[in-house]
Parts: sequence; C-alpha cells; structure tokens
Amino acid sequence: MNLAKAIEVLFPSINFERECLLVDNGDGPRIAKWNRPEKQPTKAEIDAAQVQADAAEQAALAAKVEATTARADAKQAIAALDTIISGIDVATLTQTKTAIKQLAQIQRHIILATIGRE
Repeated sequence: MNLAKAIEVLFPSINFERECLLVDNGDGPRIAKWNRPEKQPTKAEIDAAQVQADAAEQAALAAKVEATTARADAKQAIAALDTIISGIDVATLTQTKTAIKQLAQIQRHIILATIGRE
C-alpha cells in the first residue's frame, strides 16, 4: 500500500510537510500527525482510495505502453514508406500492388497511433 498516494486521492491538494505526517516504524506506514480541518480518514476510506490510486497508476502505465507501441509502429511505417518511395519508379505491377498493400498497412498504423488500440 502506498499511503501517501491513497491520501492524495482523498485530499488532492494535501501538503505532506505541513498537514499530514506519515511514518513507518517497520510495521507499515501510518498517519502520525493530522493537521487539516477535515476529519482524518479512516482505514476503510484509505483502503477505498488505494483502489482508486492503483487504478490510476495502472491507467498511466497502460498509456505509457500504448505510446511506446504507437511510436514503434510509426517508425516501422516510416521505414516501409521510405522503401516504397525509393523503388516505385522501377517497380513491376506485382511490386506496385505489394507497395499499395504496405501503404494501406501504414495508414492503419497511423490511425491506430492516433486513436489508440481498442
């Protein structure tokens, strides 16, 4: 459990230097001092907030992975496009059809990178 993250879910503007002192003496983190006008959160409230904090962290990680994947897809698409452009003037009909198919795949990558995978 990340007690600070859970408390931040409950009190987004909390100042941990002045309003809430967290300590961990080896038996897990706990609130040692609470200096806010609101009532100190209960364990149940903190546990519920921890679920939200974990979900937000997972969403941020998924977004980072998606961005990395989209970037890799875009780089691969650019390389394929460069190959198509450099050889199109001397291409046979079969090669041209293959190039058009690759272009369609590149366009798909661009769309996925823009809207994300679903």
